Amino acid sequence: MVPPTERAQYAALFHQSAVDGYVSGAPARQLLGQSGLPKLSLRSIWDLADMDRDGALDEVECVVSEFFLCASRTQDPNDSTVSARLCCPQCFFCGAFVHYLSLLPDAVADCVCLLLWLWLWLWLWLWLCVCMHVYC
Repeated sequence: MVPPTERAQYAALFHQSAVDGYVSGAPARQLLGQSGLPKLSLRSIWDLADMDRDGALDEVECVVSEFFLCASRTQDPNDSTVSARLCCPQCFFCGAFVHYLSLLPDAVADCVCLLLWLWLWLWLWLWLCVCMHVYC
């Protein structure tokens, strides 16, 4: 998860560059380009941060991109340990929920992921029970 102090700092950067609540095009290139990272790394960071694939970053996506920029200065942005700080490792749903989970404290986000994981297994178990009852 992005620590609250870093989140506030990254959100301030977003508000300086945002147009109509999004950062895209030249402002996005300028914002990401300030890092001095190679274009390939910046492309990877953009792909990781643009979760809804709309070609623009909203505030949460911008916070995530800035987090990855800072993390990439010391390690590869495709490294799973960087991604693991954004979502809990036990939940494969996190790709879809990072957008919301990044706003929550770590303990709350971990509980949400665990509950979703348990919910999935419960439905799978119920589905198997129904199938076995119907076919047996």
